[in-house]
Amino acid sequence: HQDLAEEVGAGRFRADLLYRLNAATFRLPPLRDRHDRAALIETCLARVTGERGLSCTLSGEATQTLMAHDWPGNMRELTNVLTYATAVAGGGPIEPGHLPSGLGPAECADSDDAESLRAALTATEGHATEAARSLGISRATLYRRLSRHGIDPADFRL
Repeated sequence: HQDLAEEVGAGRFRADLLYRLNAATFRLPPLRDRHDRAALIETCLARVTGERGLSCTLSGEATQTLMAHDWPGNMRELTNVLTYATAVAGGGPIEPGHLPSGLGPAECADSDDAESLRAALTATEGHATEAARSLGISRATLYRRLSRHGIDPADFRL
């Protein structure tokens, strides 16, 4: 993130483009500084679960973990985390163990990785692109991890 006005002054950004972009300027605090984080988390969860036809809820511990996180990626990161958690939880209550390892308690990464891959493939009926999206990873990364664990997406197709 750069101050575009400074970039224009330094000759690294076009002034005419700045004026077009500056038609409306919104100053929003980062997610970590918002007092309505709990409501934003619930709203984001409702949107993510609604898109997938699920009815996941957050446990108190999972909510505390989400509230304590700094959210450097703001809403995009929150959406990815909740998408991942709903895939891993499989439609049930989201517990701290369903959250990505950077948020939740330390876990056995290898077995949890395989389990999260299986959960994502189950939730998406074996569709690799959707599973990768739900996990917040690229398709190439998904296939690399599937290969490492000996998991075949075709086994999850209906």
